[in-house]
Amino acid sequence: MILLKTGDGSQAVLHLQGGHLTAWRTATGREPLFLSPLAVFRPGIPIRGGIPIIFPQFADLGKLPKHGFARTAPWTLSRQAEGATTSSLTVRMETESTTYPDWPYCASLELAIRLGGEALRLNLTVTNQDVRPFSFTAALHTYLRVSDTRKVQIHGLTAHHYRDATQAGRLAHDAAPWLDVAAEVDRTYLEVRRAVELHEPSACLTVRQEGFRDLVVWNPGSEKASALGDLGAEHSQQMVCLEAAAVGEPILLPPGARWHGAQILIA
Repeated sequence: MILLKTGDGSQAVLHLQGGHLTAWRTATGREPLFLSPLAVFRPGIPIRGGIPIIFPQFADLGKLPKHGFARTAPWTLSRQAEGATTSSLTVRMETESTTYPDWPYCASLELAIRLGGEALRLNLTVTNQDVRPFSFTAALHTYLRVSDTRKVQIHGLTAHHYRDATQAGRLAHDAAPWLDVAAEVDRTYLEVRRAVELHEPSACLTVRQEGFRDLVVWNPGSEKASALGDLGAEHSQQMVCLEAAAVGEPILLPPGARWHGAQILIA
């Protein structure tokens, strides 16, 4: 576990299992990320909350375990620098062709984190170190803390098409002025180019992305959350996921090529 601090009071906590950011506090003391009180911290088990890294498979759309292997793999610290107004760290993981039989490629992943003031930026870089091309889907599965999902509005998704996993992946068009998340929601919004805002009665958080073309909005709802041993129905009303994602169309990466995606949170 790594603690990253900045002179202005902002800080973050990252676990090397999964390269997983589990906490972020802004310079003014806000804690925008949600971490389940029932989260499990054991090797090989995904941590419920924070910002898991989804790679190279989103959900169960493939042969790998759900959401791939990056979120449970060991990562290593590459760089760390702390300053008066901004601080940063970079972690890395690599795969060989024999590491994961169902995804037999040589690749490297790098996550760079930068924080300061009221902002947090995460940059994910995927490099193909193989002699063959490979394809992947990816996401930053960001859990955001809210006071009550019944009082939340998500703005910026009007006029976008989305795939609704609660309706067997049906393609739909969002014409509403905002999105409510009081009940279960599991949507992949396609080609999201502008900022999205999460509004609460007394707070607003802005989410921007680069490289990632899609945005996943997810909350399991109380019924499904009650079946999750590391979440529970009582905690599902305290979180909503806004996930920078590349899932509508898989990314095809030639040998030696790199892909970059970023998510920026501004509290």
